[in-house]
Amino acid sequence: MKIVLINISGRLSSDGSRLISALLKRAGHHVTCVFLSRTEPLDYKPEELEPLSEILKEGELVMVAVHSSYAIRAIQVTEFVHRKFPGLKVIWGGPHCISVPELLG
Repeated sequence: MKIVLINISGRLSSDGSRLISALLKRAGHHVTCVFLSRTEPLDYKPEELEPLSEILKEGELVMVAVHSSYAIRAIQVTEFVHRKFPGLKVIWGGPHCISVPELLG
C-alpha cells in the first residue's frame, strides 16, 4: 500500500511518526513522510497545502500524526485531502487521539 504519513507538529518530537514509518516499511508498505512542521502560526494558508497534491495523487492512504496543540492543522490537512482527493482515506493517530478522542475533528 502507498501511504503518505504527515507530521504537523511544531516543537514536538516526530519520533512517533518515524517509528510508524519504519514499521510500515518493514511490513512491505511504501511510505512517504511529509513534515509540515513550524512553530507559528498555528494554521496553514490554503496555498501552503497545495504542494501536497503532487504527493497525495499517488497515495492510497493518508496518516496524520496529531498532537492536541496542533489539531487545527490536522483538520486543515484532512479537509484539504477530502476536497482534492474525495476517495482518499485519512487516519489520525498520536497523542491527541489517545488523550482526548472526544475532541477529534
